[in-house]
Amino acid sequence: MTTRDPRNRGRRYDGALGQRQFARWIIRGIRTLAVPTVVLSLLLAADAVLPGTTEQGLVYRRAVNAQWMAPNGIDVSVGWPNRPDCLEQREDAGQTLLFTTRPGCAGTLSVSTAFGRRLAGNDTLRVVRTPLFGQVRAVHRPTDGHTDAWYPLWDLGLYVVIGLVPLLSLGRDFGVYDTRNGISRYHFAYLLPALAAEALYAWLLLRAVGGG
Repeated sequence: MTTRDPRNRGRRYDGALGQRQFARWIIRGIRTLAVPTVVLSLLLAADAVLPGTTEQGLVYRRAVNAQWMAPNGIDVSVGWPNRPDCLEQREDAGQTLLFTTRPGCAGTLSVSTAFGRRLAGNDTLRVVRTPLFGQVRAVHRPTDGHTDAWYPLWDLGLYVVIGLVPLLSLGRDFGVYDTRNGISRYHFAYLLPALAAEALYAWLLLRAVGGG
């Protein structure tokens, strides 16, 4: 196998030519996805201010939230009785049963500790979601009119900011950490923020399409 560069027969391979070409392919892909990612980010910003959709849920389990973003919260398992195929009438028992093990018939809400302490089994909640991406905007308890004022909206703002990160890829020196003799050298670590942002938005889009 020759060690000569076919593009320049007087130059030998230094082991970095393939890496530079691979980095350019990744950057080209990031730039291709940058525009739809930014568009989704702007849609998410609009989603936060548009009138939300309302859904009723029945509480059937509570647990302390161990996530680092909400260390003082409570996770509430909720069944969705108004969704298709979640309720079933049992004539022999004379009861209407909610099947929380069926796909899409149950979910988890993170609420504040003060709000979670008020909840009991079979309590009815009114959940307000954003119309496009289905992010939870507010949680109400109709029996006493209490609203969870803790429920975070800052995560929506964080998603919007993250969605703008791929705009950095439109810069001329994106991913370049050094240039010598007219040859640019790339570092994969400089590409990770844009790749992570686009992967996050791909996940958000799949979750929104799947109704999760």
